[in-house]
Amino acid sequence: MLSAETIFICMAIMVAALVWSALDPTLEPHLRVFDLDPTMVGLIFLLMAAVYAMCSPVCGIIGDKMKDVRILLILGDLLCIVGLLFVGPSPLIGFSIEFNTLWMNLVSLAILGIGNSLIVTPSFDVLNRKALERGLEDNTATYGIVAGVWSSSYALGEFIGPIFAGWMRDTKGFEWCMTYIAFVCGASAVSLISLMLFDCKNKKHSLHNNDIHQQKRKHHTSISNERTPLLKTKNEILNKTCEQV
Repeated sequence: MLSAETIFICMAIMVAALVWSALDPTLEPHLRVFDLDPTMVGLIFLLMAAVYAMCSPVCGIIGDKMKDVRILLILGDLLCIVGLLFVGPSPLIGFSIEFNTLWMNLVSLAILGIGNSLIVTPSFDVLNRKALERGLEDNTATYGIVAGVWSSSYALGEFIGPIFAGWMRDTKGFEWCMTYIAFVCGASAVSLISLMLFDCKNKKHSLHNNDIHQQKRKHHTSISNERTPLLKTKNEILNKTCEQV
């Protein structure tokens, strides 16, 4: 089951968990400038989870109808980049601290909820398909292996997220913390895109080789047909005449 594709998919799962868990220790201090009561802060934390819960069934239905579900993972990474850059807001997009408005934070958290649902929901199915393609049997033992790999990847992201985000917020600030995590999401998206392009190239190469092989077989068949004698030999004609007599 170990392959480059499996590693990149596990990286996407880890990144999704990292995005989610990085906001746990950093979002509440970031929202203090709005002077919100604890109830409102709790509802804002609930926003991302609520959007994730609503979008997950839709992502599952869409993923079941797609031939390559990795497109959803890439789209999820891209949405996470957008949400992270605007929740800061990031200095890279030219926004100063005055642009840190409540509505922008709410929209960014909703985008992050959609992005996480696009990554997490189809990722188990992708890992399961790759396990079957690698020769594992379609049984509960394979499902257990896939579940273990998926859970380990997600747990690793949840472990790294709070530690990295807390350290970055104390040293660089919340906006740069979200920016660096957006870079991690970008690296995950680039790796998945590169993997898809590599697979497309290999598929075209294999199809081209199959076409050449079929053309060679047709050529050999035509040559063998041309070498078949058109007229019967004398002995065959005599034998047939004797049988008729």
